[in-house]
Amino acid sequence: MTSAFDTILLDIVSPQRIVAIGSLATYEDYSLSWQKARQVPIVLREYNLERIVALHPDVVIVPDYYSKDTVDGLRGAGIPTVVIHTDTTVEYVPQLIQRLADVVNEPKQGKKLVDIINQDLDIVKKKADRIARDDERSAIFLSTMSGYTGTGSLFDHMCTYMHIKHPPSELHYPSRIPFTDERIVEMNPDFVFVPVYREKDYRMVKQFYEDPAYSGMKAVRDKQVLPMKSAYLYTGNQYIGKVMLTIMNVVYPEL
Repeated sequence: MTSAFDTILLDIVSPQRIVAIGSLATYEDYSLSWQKARQVPIVLREYNLERIVALHPDVVIVPDYYSKDTVDGLRGAGIPTVVIHTDTTVEYVPQLIQRLADVVNEPKQGKKLVDIINQDLDIVKKKADRIARDDERSAIFLSTMSGYTGTGSLFDHMCTYMHIKHPPSELHYPSRIPFTDERIVEMNPDFVFVPVYREKDYRMVKQFYEDPAYSGMKAVRDKQVLPMKSAYLYTGNQYIGKVMLTIMNVVYPEL
């Protein structure tokens, strides 16, 4: 019951074992497993309780931010329902993958994905260790989901791995605070990443270059307000190490 878990499960089990999938997982720019996602016959745009019950799944996997009423409704219908804890640290991602693999009885496949992540994180660390503190550049990730990428977010924690300064944390913004125009100007990052998976998302990039309010920002002046696949920015999954390397190659091309 979340596209975040869909992306992970598609590399653990075959699409034929997934009875329905969230629509976001089928978008090419939103999920790095979109090709497998499109092999799942039923696509859900919302997780309606009656619709899920009618699918007769052997198990439903629910992130812990869903209400108790939803979980009780599924269990009351006789469907085994597993609630999975979510967190916003890089270290938690391998734990999440192994937990999901255990739920669907594929622990060995889960371990394979975890091993790949750990190898990627080793490469990230080696590259990041070459960046002196005084040479660190700053970046923000804009999200249409207010507060998704500020202080205490997964992207915030990824930045510590990549040796990228994250202005919301540097300025001690509270977590989940909206990125208003005034705050974006105050943060004045070297890079602004705009997640895209639909044509209209590119308008936000254009707006930065056309709005005089942003004209003094470093990222605007240096033409570093950049569209990036949403899949690279919403990345609490098996691709997290590769995604961090992709972002580092943009911020630190000299590496």
